[in-house]
Amino acid sequence: MVKDIYRSPELLLEEATNYDGSIDMWSVGILMGILFSYGNSLIPYGSEQRRFVNICQQGVNMDSFVDLKHDPTGYDLLHRLLMINPLQRINVTDALNHPFFLMYREQYAVPFSPQETVTLYPTIPFVTRWRGNINELMRCKLVSWMIEVTIMYQLSVNTLFLSIDYLDYYVSKKHIDTDQLQLLAISCFLMASKIIDVDEIELYSLMQVTVDTYTSQQIIDFERSMIMVIKERLYVPTSMTYLNILKLDEMSYHIAIYHLCTMIPHVMSRTYNSQQLTSMALSEQETQDYLSKIPRNQREIVNDIDTKLKKHLKLHN
Repeated sequence: MVKDIYRSPELLLEEATNYDGSIDMWSVGILMGILFSYGNSLIPYGSEQRRFVNICQQGVNMDSFVDLKHDPTGYDLLHRLLMINPLQRINVTDALNHPFFLMYREQYAVPFSPQETVTLYPTIPFVTRWRGNINELMRCKLVSWMIEVTIMYQLSVNTLFLSIDYLDYYVSKKHIDTDQLQLLAISCFLMASKIIDVDEIELYSLMQVTVDTYTSQQIIDFERSMIMVIKERLYVPTSMTYLNILKLDEMSYHIAIYHLCTMIPHVMSRTYNSQQLTSMALSEQETQDYLSKIPRNQREIVNDIDTKLKKHLKLHN
């Protein structure tokens, strides 16, 4: 594992002769624990030897899982994922069939076969209405800013699109003041990065990007409120999910990402879902037809980051 915090006890002890699924299940447990403890440390930091001793002597800090205290199924799953003995640790099949996932499995599960293409994912429509007094122009500015942050910090485009999904879903469910939009955006980045990235975005970097407008505690508190709203939607297929399935050559892939990034700030006013948007992004003509319907003042916002976006994707005019 890239980060020590995800390393299982047998890896810390360097007694894992074969890398098998039990090692990954420990890492999944740690990640799940981080999500449900709002970033609290599950195991004290230190050298690998010290961490191993702490695990053996103290176990994992199960008291920090605030959201699971009233959910015995979630608590049980986490306990079984974080068994010190790898032979007693739950395997991936049993974990996916655990009662904790019953609600999500019924909502999102679909049959899979290698021959199936993008249709194997459920169609998740974009949110078309935000609560409160937030209009399309405000959303366009905010999403364009998120794209710029992605470029500036070399973030994953997959993280960006999942962040935007969180953004739209949250504001469709909760009223938010305009002076909190940037706080919402960086909280979306923080949560999506934990789902997508091996090395998640550091809290300090997110504070920097807002010129320290928000404290670390404000961001953590807002992330906590977000989890309660979007916990049923922590991972959904985005446009990047479908694009990654297609196995395009590098240039076609980057061009499609460019098209997606120019369209995504405007989807609030359209009825397209992420799968349809990906399909349009594969065609220069369809992308231009889509953008031609967007108000000029919104297009100009995205045009401001056009050069940076092309440079980031190694595209040239």
